[in-house]
Amino acid sequence: MKCVFIANPKSGKGKILRYKDYILNKLSEKFSDIIWLETEYAGHATILARQYGSECDYLLFSGGDGTLNEIVNGVIELEQKPVIGQIPSGTVNDFSRSLGIKKNIKKSLKQLLSLNTKKIDIFTANGKYGVYICGFGVFTKTSYDTGQDKKKHFGWLSYFFNGIKEIKTYSPQTIVFKTKDYTFEDKVALFLVINSKSVGGFKFNKTAKLDDEKLDLIVFKAKKSKICFSDLIRIAKLFLFGIKAVKKSRYVYVSQIEELACSSSSEISLNFDGEHIASENHFELKICKGALNVLAK
Repeated sequence: MKCVFIANPKSGKGKILRYKDYILNKLSEKFSDIIWLETEYAGHATILARQYGSECDYLLFSGGDGTLNEIVNGVIELEQKPVIGQIPSGTVNDFSRSLGIKKNIKKSLKQLLSLNTKKIDIFTANGKYGVYICGFGVFTKTSYDTGQDKKKHFGWLSYFFNGIKEIKTYSPQTIVFKTKDYTFEDKVALFLVINSKSVGGFKFNKTAKLDDEKLDLIVFKAKKSKICFSDLIRIAKLFLFGIKAVKKSRYVYVSQIEELACSSSSEISLNFDGEHIASENHFELKICKGALNVLAK
């Protein structure tokens, strides 16, 4: 069997490179052919995954959720797709948490070499693919607006401090969205489509299944033209106590969906898996059922 390993040397302070020989030795116990590749710039993982993905049985990589998104966008439209496996080395690593992958390099590698494969759902919108979250609104820019240096020094706290700054400047947008069962038009403070147990390191939905052919939709309506204290309290409940804590609020819409359409008179800045994907006035999101084969606990 053939394995390609894509390492993101900028993720996790470059720690993965110190384990290169160890990783290659362990991989050689299972794979007869191994290719080691390293990313050099943003978006490079997509190019490498697209180039080598159809030539291998397994595509393993080190990096965070942004690297994951790049890998998936590189392989998802290949005719022959490899099995995907992640050694998490990012700031938060929400996706690997949902799959039960440990953050320690040696432990996660040991897991990957013994885990079973599992087909999971992902989603697509306006030609781009996401794995576990699509979002816009307050707090959703912090993951890609926070500099790499700050993330290295302060970890997830750097997101928190940037998020506080965003509260002061964000103005809720009037959004029209349609699902199969519901049409909504109102000011939106925060919009999330989730296929994960955790987001930003917080457990939103402990019982979430990544292969149930459904996506969780959570929309926080804004009472005023600026984010107010009561908006923040509702959003805080989601982060601290999960989806169940906000389901009964009349200012929060919670549902499970397979597709939806969103539009606004102003541009919607979309966040996929912690990365800025596009700024659009309109997008249509659809689930891709069982589209990705991953190594999972």
